Amino acid sequence: MRKVFGIGINKTGTKSLSQFAKSLGFKVLHDRPDAKRIRDAVNGSKKSIPYVSEYDAFFDFPEDVDLEKFLELFPDARFIMTTRDTEKWITSRIIHVLHNRTVTNKSWKEIDTQAWRRQKNEHENKVRETFKRLGKLDQLLVVDVCSNPDQAGQKIADFLEVPGRENGFPRLNTGERKLEQIREKL
Repeated sequence: MRKVFGIGINKTGTKSLSQFAKSLGFKVLHDRPDAKRIRDAVNGSKKSIPYVSEYDAFFDFPEDVDLEKFLELFPDARFIMTTRDTEKWITSRIIHVLHNRTVTNKSWKEIDTQAWRRQKNEHENKVRETFKRLGKLDQLLVVDVCSNPDQAGQKIADFLEVPGRENGFPRLNTGERKLEQIREKL
């Protein structure tokens, strides 16, 4: 099975995408600390290399991944960049931060919508430009899984050349669920 890398920025459906890939039969790793190990393996860290061979699909990468090196090391891999409407994405991030502040006490607690907009635009432009410059656009799928999950799921299955799922595309880690948890805490 060829490797699949989810390279969408957080809050664009990366967790749902990882669950969908799992349902399609891929052995999935979705966790930022482990994704950093994969990045380190690609950058030459021998301690991290076993992670690459143990899994088929990897999600939630840091935005500073070296896409050219990934394409060089995994020439037949598929890359999926999840995206979504910027204003809805900003709202989702704000809810996520409020959830961190009130429910989980995780470290990401700052809201900076201007910096977030720049970060999203820079990341998505970098991905598109890199694949275009290298002539690898056929290995990149840019998909909005939030606005029409089932249609996106079929596009993803087609792109990965695997049969789709009858149950549709999952919606995990949604703002609605986080808001419910926040309300319960207040």
